[in-house]
Amino acid sequence: MPQKHKYTMRLNLSVLNQLGLNLYSNVPAVLSEVVANAWDAEARVVDIWLDIADDKIVITDDGNGMDLKDINEKFLNVGYQKREVEGPYTPHLRRHVMGRKGIGKLSLFSIANKIEIQSMKARKKNGFLMTTEDVKDQIANNQGVYHPRDIPEKQLKIYKGTRIILTELKKKLTLTETALRKRLARRFSIIGEKNGFQVKVNDTPVTIADRDFFKSIQFLWTIGDDAQDCADECTNLKRQKHFEGIVDQEKDYSISGWIGAVQKHGQLEDGNNKIVILAWGKLVQEDILADYKEGGLYAKYLTGEITANFLDFDHYEDIATSNRQRIIEDDPRYESLKEHLYRRLKDIQGIWSQWRKELATQQAVKNPAIKKWYETLPAASRKHAEQLFDKIETLPMDNEEDRKELYRYGILAFERLQIRTSLDDLDALESVDDLKFASIFNDLADIEAVLYYDIASERVKVIEAFAKIVDKNRQEKVIQKYLYDNLWLLHPSWERATQNPRIEQSVTKEFKKITAALTAEERRARYDIKYVTAAGKHIIIELKKSGRTVKTLELVQQVKKYRDGLIKCLKDHGTKNPVIEVICLLGHDLDDDPEFNRPQLASVNARVIQYNQLIKESLDDYKGYLAAESRVAGLRQLIDAI
Repeated sequence: MPQKHKYTMRLNLSVLNQLGLNLYSNVPAVLSEVVANAWDAEARVVDIWLDIADDKIVITDDGNGMDLKDINEKFLNVGYQKREVEGPYTPHLRRHVMGRKGIGKLSLFSIANKIEIQSMKARKKNGFLMTTEDVKDQIANNQGVYHPRDIPEKQLKIYKGTRIILTELKKKLTLTETALRKRLARRFSIIGEKNGFQVKVNDTPVTIADRDFFKSIQFLWTIGDDAQDCADECTNLKRQKHFEGIVDQEKDYSISGWIGAVQKHGQLEDGNNKIVILAWGKLVQEDILADYKEGGLYAKYLTGEITANFLDFDHYEDIATSNRQRIIEDDPRYESLKEHLYRRLKDIQGIWSQWRKELATQQAVKNPAIKKWYETLPAASRKHAEQLFDKIETLPMDNEEDRKELYRYGILAFERLQIRTSLDDLDALESVDDLKFASIFNDLADIEAVLYYDIASERVKVIEAFAKIVDKNRQEKVIQKYLYDNLWLLHPSWERATQNPRIEQSVTKEFKKITAALTAEERRARYDIKYVTAAGKHIIIELKKSGRTVKTLELVQQVKKYRDGLIKCLKDHGTKNPVIEVICLLGHDLDDDPEFNRPQLASVNARVIQYNQLIKESLDDYKGYLAAESRVAGLRQLIDAI
């Protein structure tokens, strides 16, 4: 009896839904299964053609091809266990077989509704067509049996190996040739001349260079054997270290590969901040780095590729999940790998930090001004400066002038933290755009104030203005101009005046009444009188005209009136037992015996200062500020020189 159907596939519709239609989510993952099958078929060249205009994908390999028996018993036999039936190695090239569960061919249904297969073996061509609609209908009506449509031999255009034509794609084909080459290069380590296996996309070969992040790798850690090819691609490599690849010697578990760190985080785009795991040259785990949930900054700069063939040893159960893109994560083999790699990552973290500081410092001190500043730092501060260099040098910047500007602010911020002895704060910052760090940079005036720049310059100006004045009458005006806003001239602890408008209004009114009651001579002797508060004290400041000579009792009597008036005002506003100090600025010394006037002044808590004495004491008191101004002036020159 003649055979009714030339081709036969048997599967349950639920299997098709679970393992085919919904198995894969993207084109590169599906094409990876096709490439893996071509490897197992001993192909030397795989041609992938993306026809974006016609929404079609064609994959052709020059492998062993399939005859009718191979198609029915192997390709259309969902779940065909190739390794168990044929052995783990291909018959001629002795390649280790990638396929295991025999369901990869179903992945084609997840991206296309129409699948055409053409194959040639022993000079005999065979071809058939599968559609999603036919599969569903026939399986539903024929109890799990599906018969693909036969394609007449004269319509077949295959001359060696196998061709797969995907049409009626389920999603518009937006993947570019370049993007596909990148993804395939990332998913396989066996592509290239070394293994006699070439994959081309629209006639352009996929190479290791398609992983275009290699040029950005700054540091490289090779593991085990066969990682030198990757090292050769890292054209901007600055440091390299090698680790042994033994995971468990007793179980013959070992790994090989590499982990690299780019200079700037932004250089790892398109999902390349991953460490992929491969077995027998094909990706089996998209990203083991994500499994660690590693919070250290260094992890954001890493990429890598680790081959762990022991995850797919032939005598063990299959560790891969159905979609072949991940592995069963609680499998003891994977747990051994994770534990081993975590220790390596911790080693890498320490090495990475040290290498970055060294290179960042080398780069930073190429600027002569920065080098000069760095060399003036004590040894204990230099490691923090290196931390700052590291943050700034690794920032991606299109304009290097922006980096110089950041150095200007960074050095000022460093000086601020150094004065506060809080340079350790730098170690806790992940980058210069950290919010805490940004707050240091926000206010240049604040930074300079901490460095004494504003304080020093203003105070020196005041003192120098006093020192240059010889004319007594002008001294009165200058002192009146500066004194009330610069109480430090009278006492170093009186940094600034504070005001209570209600009390001041009452005191001003009270002082006016007292002044009005003075004699004409007393009023002519006065230049000004003010009330201020500072450092918890209530202060009365009286300026006498420089040409006037004043007797002690006369001065004490006047001071007492204002002091009593102030006490009354403060009492009215709820302040009892206030601390009141009276400062009298005179052009000449009191016209009395010093032994007499000292206790008299003490009785009203008053002291007398002469204009010239004020200038001299200010200069003596603020020599430290003058020295600070000299340091800040040097820092300013440094900043301007960067």
